[in-house]
Amino acid sequence: MLLFGQAITLLLTMRTNASLARLAEARALAGRVGTTCREIAGLLVAYVDEDRSTAPLVQLAARHLCAVPWGIKRVVRGGADAARFAELLGALLPAAEVGPLLAAPLPPLASVGRLRAIVQHVHGAGRLDRAAHRTIEGRLGALNDVVGACERLAQSPVPPAYTRHTSRMLLIFLVLVPVGLMDLRLKVQYVASSTLFITYLVVGIEEVGIELEAPFTWCPLQELAARAMADVVDEVCPLHPAPPLSTFLVDAAGASSGFHVV
Repeated sequence: MLLFGQAITLLLTMRTNASLARLAEARALAGRVGTTCREIAGLLVAYVDEDRSTAPLVQLAARHLCAVPWGIKRVVRGGADAARFAELLGALLPAAEVGPLLAAPLPPLASVGRLRAIVQHVHGAGRLDRAAHRTIEGRLGALNDVVGACERLAQSPVPPAYTRHTSRMLLIFLVLVPVGLMDLRLKVQYVASSTLFITYLVVGIEEVGIELEAPFTWCPLQELAARAMADVVDEVCPLHPAPPLSTFLVDAAGASSGFHVV
């Protein structure tokens, strides 16, 4: 009985650790989406030579970057809240951009493809140098990889045989618990209360492991997507923009004029 209990404890521990690892990976991927979107927005603002023709394209790219986290949320949760997602896209993007995203099987990848087309157009117009273009393309590739990793994690559940085998072993263990306690010559009420307590603990641990097998259900995707959208907006339209660098250059020149080499 003691050896069987140790085996059950080890099996439940391994299962819970695997579920927690999936949750940690999902949280890291969701956070990486926001970081990558913010970085791409900052690169576009810093390196695109904006004029009357490219400024609307940068704004359109920023809007697609805002749509990517919400598209990932819809994909990893099985297409839930389709109406709210369509309403959100209608508020973010022009009407001509909404239809292709809603029709795409993976809206975030469609947004990444649209971002690539925008960046290539700006580069072809001579408003983005080659080095910056390659850097932005690299970050778009990283965003594409994150979307693929989120899809892989959402569509790769724990094998059902592992879950069923754990449940069967747990059932056998709980059936044998009263038998093992009776060998200690305890009173019936103590055996019953101890069995209920052990059942509550062990079944609770198993239930936690089962629920965490779907990590994106518990990951705060709503808050993370809103934070990513706010970060992109801050990069494109900062509330407190810094003064131009020419100001610091003039101040530095004036300050250095007061020093003389002896």
